[in-house]
Amino acid sequence: MRRSLLCLQFISTFLSTLSFTGCNERGITEEIKQADSLLIYFEKVHQLSLSHNHKTIFILDEKGCPTCNKTYAKELTKFINNKEVIILVRAGGSQVDISQFLGDSLSNVYVDDTEWKAWDFLDSSKIIQLNNLKIDTVKKINITNVLNQVHDMELYLQSKIN
Repeated sequence: MRRSLLCLQFISTFLSTLSFTGCNERGITEEIKQADSLLIYFEKVHQLSLSHNHKTIFILDEKGCPTCNKTYAKELTKFINNKEVIILVRAGGSQVDISQFLGDSLSNVYVDDTEWKAWDFLDSSKIIQLNNLKIDTVKKINITNVLNQVHDMELYLQSKIN
């Protein structure tokens, strides 16, 4: 009885390890697809070829927490015309004031009002860190740490300059 219980535990652990590994590989594959799609998105929709100079993409959307998105939008104004940053505005302006992101003189701000709005990957406010044109880190914006997330990104960008 004890032996069959040990055997059952081993099989259970083995199967869960296999399923965990499988999920992990799918996650990596999905991330690669998202990174490739991100490059295509900016080329097709905004006629922008991402370069190795681009370190961060800030996405501002109105879905989710309205307070978070308003705070996030105010913080993003610090990054307007920063050559290492892209600000992608997917908000329509009904819940978040986007007036500071509209204008021809903003070199790194892009407004999305295309059919790509349905792409789930860009479907919330987030910070995407890039490393050699690959997605390194994705941080969704939330109420508990929106200011810390933006501050961390400022420090990250400063460390890349120095």
